[in-house]
Amino acid sequence: MAEELSKTAMIERAHRAALSVAAAHGLDVERTELFHFGCNATIRPHPHKIIARVSGRAGGFSSHAAARQRELDVSRYLAAAGAPVIPPSSIIDAGPHEEDGVIVSFWDYIVESKSRRDRKHALDALHKCHEALADYPGELPFLHGYADARRLCPRY
Repeated sequence: MAEELSKTAMIERAHRAALSVAAAHGLDVERTELFHFGCNATIRPHPHKIIARVSGRAGGFSSHAAARQRELDVSRYLAAAGAPVIPPSSIIDAGPHEEDGVIVSFWDYIVESKSRRDRKHALDALHKCHEALADYPGELPFLHGYADARRLCPRY
């Protein structure tokens, strides 16, 4: 039960942080919709075509602000190169923003039809991203996510 309360508290904090940053940037939000909660919370502030990604459980063990900034930079680069990625928000400063102890970033909300979510489409998209990253001028840390997982589970 305590874990559930902790999860509920984290979700509420994610909603508050996303709303606070959106309001600070002049967005009126009618309601929020939680899409997912895990390592991060993904929240849609209606009626806007954006998604707020708020650090969830992962925030306690990762250098989250630096990782989120790199993620935004790489996504901008890939989007500009025409790679099939969801780009950082085009209607609000994408961040990363620190609010109430969590990191908030904003992304464009793009809905893709289910027929395009097949395995071949996903592999083709991944291949296009890898091709575009071949000329990326910034640092791409080797196995960064693996290092985070090792900190969580040191015996493996």
